[in-house]
Amino acid sequence: MVAQPPVDTTSPLAPSVEFEPPVITNGQSTVYRVVLNALRQAVEWPESIPLPDGCTVREGASGELLQTVGGAVIPHTSFLYHLTPSSTGTFTLPAYSIRARGETVQIPAATFTVVPTGSTPVEPAPRIQLTAKAGEFFVGQPVELQVAFPGRPDGTVETLSQVNVVGDALIVDRDFRTQRVETRVQDGVSRPVFLYDALVTPMRAGPLTVTAQGYAFGNRVQGLIVITGQATLPGGAPAYKLVDSEPLTLNILPLPRPSELPGFTGAIGSFSVDPPTLSTNRVLAGDLITLIVTVRGQGNLERVLPPKLEPQPQWQVFPPRKENLLPAILRQRGFVQFEYKLIPLDPTVTATPPIPFCAFDPSTRQYVDLTIEPLPITVEPSAFSTPPVPGEVSVIEARSFLRELLQKPGPPTALAGTLESPGRTARTLRPLHQQPWFAAIQLIPALLLGGLWSWDRRRRFFELHPEALLRLRARRAIRHHARHARKAARQADARDFLHHAIQGFREACAPSAPADPRALVCDDVLRALPADPAVAQTRDVVKNLFTAANEWRFGDVPPDPEALLDLSQQVDQQLEVLRDKL
Repeated sequence: MVAQPPVDTTSPLAPSVEFEPPVITNGQSTVYRVVLNALRQAVEWPESIPLPDGCTVREGASGELLQTVGGAVIPHTSFLYHLTPSSTGTFTLPAYSIRARGETVQIPAATFTVVPTGSTPVEPAPRIQLTAKAGEFFVGQPVELQVAFPGRPDGTVETLSQVNVVGDALIVDRDFRTQRVETRVQDGVSRPVFLYDALVTPMRAGPLTVTAQGYAFGNRVQGLIVITGQATLPGGAPAYKLVDSEPLTLNILPLPRPSELPGFTGAIGSFSVDPPTLSTNRVLAGDLITLIVTVRGQGNLERVLPPKLEPQPQWQVFPPRKENLLPAILRQRGFVQFEYKLIPLDPTVTATPPIPFCAFDPSTRQYVDLTIEPLPITVEPSAFSTPPVPGEVSVIEARSFLRELLQKPGPPTALAGTLESPGRTARTLRPLHQQPWFAAIQLIPALLLGGLWSWDRRRRFFELHPEALLRLRARRAIRHHARHARKAARQADARDFLHHAIQGFREACAPSAPADPRALVCDDVLRALPADPAVAQTRDVVKNLFTAANEWRFGDVPPDPEALLDLSQQVDQQLEVLRDKL
């Protein structure tokens, strides 16, 4: 582990603002650049900024550069805007506020001047020139882009660092990058030009807009080509500025799917297939052999997948493998190899199975058939296999014959009854743990545990509060006797009504009297009744009921049944009141 210098996040924020160039002629554009000494993630940049009247704006690039100064890493985050004025004069972009590092930062105002056309020539700001090496491309086809950054007329070379190509639905190959410096003539002046080649892969059809950006580095020494960017070179410290290019629109076409051949795995370019090689051409049935396929050409070689070999009745096929090499190495050597593992199962096999494969050639806009041809092979019976009997059909041949027979349309054959006889069937092929009812079954243990927990909780509560259990039982008993008393009153059964009415009052008073409800007499019930005006009439009803019971049991003249049945409504109401008070 190597110790890294800390990133400076405590220094005061000091934003710098400039227009490059500050003076332009009518029709030119200038670059509005804002640089903050804060990380990009810590800057809350607004979606729009205030602009001077009479200017059109295009949002440019944004990026982050880290420089080590004095043992600390200083972040520099840049934001670019391209302004094009519609008239001459002086234009001022007013000051505005942003949020960075959780605090408010004031961005100062900046001014630029537009002079009439034909005035003193003004050198424009350095810009990246982004070009493509062809006109139209297809989805998945590698596109080579060239990033050119011209030097100054005095021969000063400015190189680029952190070059990046930005676009929607675009894959940038970071392994493919070449840079160099060439001398080119631009506007009649010979200038050194820094060139950077990039490789991108579009993943969507239609117009695709891409831009390039990077940090310009120059040492300000005439005739000196600086590539390394070391600050110790003569001429002073280097200057880093974020620059970008004009948007480049690529016309991306979709692949012609109707004419696609079997075995297409995304190969786009000019490819060819070498004759395949076998690890051996004489094996025993059941032995493993290796088939090597080499694909050569130019295109998306690093993204070509090996074509799949469908299951064969006479072969056991394993998934193919692609050699694990870096994309840069594959592009440099110009070929890629696929490996197939095969096991012959039948001694009658005479050749390897063909492997369908094709590639799309953008130059001809057609698919090219690159099918891997079969190779002759001799398969001998193994020591564990039974030699075939002359005139006897092998299991593999019988299986192939039955499969063809089932797929062949036409009238039923002699084997139709045998082939269609149902065996063990299943409603679905989905495994049990994926069935809808399987999840419901998992809830049963949880419900059982929940029920046991609830039962134990209720038991513990009644152990601590036995009076609550007595009141609960009394309410149930009152409800039971009140129901039977009403039924007896409807049937005009005075004796049964009297029994259930008295038992109902006994149950209502039993929690207050430590005795069995059946042992309570009239005085016990009266003493246990609550001293509440709401039950004042209950005492009279209780006395009447117990008096009637004594007369029925010990008197010579039984009580009047109609007078007892007239008390049914009062009994029902008083029992309901006593039950609610428990």
